[in-house]
Amino acid sequence: MATKDKIQPATPVAIQSNVPAYLRRAPGQRPAGFQNMDRSDWTLPRLGLCQSNSPQRSEGDAKHVEGLKDGQFFNSITQTVYGKSVKIVPLMFFKSRIRFRAMDEGGGILCRSDDGKTGIGDPGGNCEKCLMSQFSQGENKNTVPPECDHFYNYAVLVIPPDGEPLGPDSLAVMSLKSTGLKTAREFNALLRLKNTDFFAGVYEVSSAVQKNQAKQSWFTHVIKSAGWVSEAQLTIAKAVYESVSQAHTEGRLKVDAEDIAADGRQPGDEDL
Repeated sequence: MATKDKIQPATPVAIQSNVPAYLRRAPGQRPAGFQNMDRSDWTLPRLGLCQSNSPQRSEGDAKHVEGLKDGQFFNSITQTVYGKSVKIVPLMFFKSRIRFRAMDEGGGILCRSDDGKTGIGDPGGNCEKCLMSQFSQGENKNTVPPECDHFYNYAVLVIPPDGEPLGPDSLAVMSLKSTGLKTAREFNALLRLKNTDFFAGVYEVSSAVQKNQAKQSWFTHVIKSAGWVSEAQLTIAKAVYESVSQAHTEGRLKVDAEDIAADGRQPGDEDL
């Protein structure tokens, strides 16, 4: 296996800021035990936003997160609960698509495209031409949303409540889909207007209740600028960005997304 396929120093495993001094490695020294692991063998945690039907909310679910409430952000793998707002340093943007099996049929992923272009699974193939990615018309001439969900994803570093330093569990992916795509496009515009590296700024992400005319409600993301990164944050952000960017280029960037289907489509998705 080529060296580039191995876990490199500038990966989530290598963020040592919060590691006890006696466990830290010398500069340039790779972490032991990962020599047989490549980037396809690990998945990035998701910065989730808890909805009323999220599996992390249910006490009987294997993914249950103790103390998690509706409208709070959480880490899907470490199960850290951040509360109703969290500060992040965005590293990079990428698109993806997932077609989920209906929950009443057992759930799970039928087809997945980690680059948003080519699907693997049922039906697989070119995402742009796939009927599963298109809106259609129902029997009552109503608009039916695509069976395949389109995601706008952001690899981010989550800043601890006390600010610094960034720790080993700081890296996560914030995924916005369906009604959240409007927020994502506005966030992209905000990033472009700063005319700096993607990871130069700090942003506050909070949750807010959104309702439709039928008085259905769900939680959505609200993203605002919160200043610039510190020099210490910038050093870590650059290193992690290089690793995440390389993994994505090689098609090895995997995001923890198995449970997103349980969140279901939010009210109003058909209006997109």
